[in-house]
Amino acid sequence: WDCDPDANQAWDIQTGSFSVVLAVLDTGIDLGHPEFAGRMLSGWDFVNEDGNPSDDHGHGTSCAGIAAARGNNGIGVAGVAWGVRILPVKVLNSVNSGNNTDLAGGIVYATDFGADIISMSLGSSSNAQLVYDAVRSAFNLDCTIFAATGNANANVIDYPARWSEVIAVGALSPCNERKNPSSCDGEGGWGSNYGSNIDLMAPGVRIHTTDI
Repeated sequence: WDCDPDANQAWDIQTGSFSVVLAVLDTGIDLGHPEFAGRMLSGWDFVNEDGNPSDDHGHGTSCAGIAAARGNNGIGVAGVAWGVRILPVKVLNSVNSGNNTDLAGGIVYATDFGADIISMSLGSSSNAQLVYDAVRSAFNLDCTIFAATGNANANVIDYPARWSEVIAVGALSPCNERKNPSSCDGEGGWGSNYGSNIDLMAPGVRIHTTDI
């Protein structure tokens, strides 16, 4: 067994359709990054309440690159689905923190925009009704929703990943084990949350991706 997504085999089937809209709810995205050129849609910044969802932290740009950095272009890296369009929705601030109101607003915004997929590499212990209502609405409109299980090495996963409408994604180390403080990657400061309701595990450490 290995711990990689075998993306090169998937690319023999398809590389992601331009008709698919991926909403990345995070710290924003580097809007001028060449790896996203021609596929970046106008989004919204719920932190500063304006139409400029630029990344002032780096986490959102990193997540967007893993998902959708342009492949086969001779520069940088290739995302898993590098043909999709990207909707940047800034719900986390410059220190990678946010609140339930902005998160719920971001989910509603992405749903109203017509996003096919919502990706949220974020979470908290807060079982907030307003966020759940937004998730449930997106789910009922056939939006596929992903969220991280959390990085606290705890035996309970974060919200919104804990809700059944959301695909909960945990992190693996390069040695095909749950990322934990003693796993083979050498990053001792965190571990992927574990317990019930996890839908899948995916590579989560030492991934080459985009940055601001």
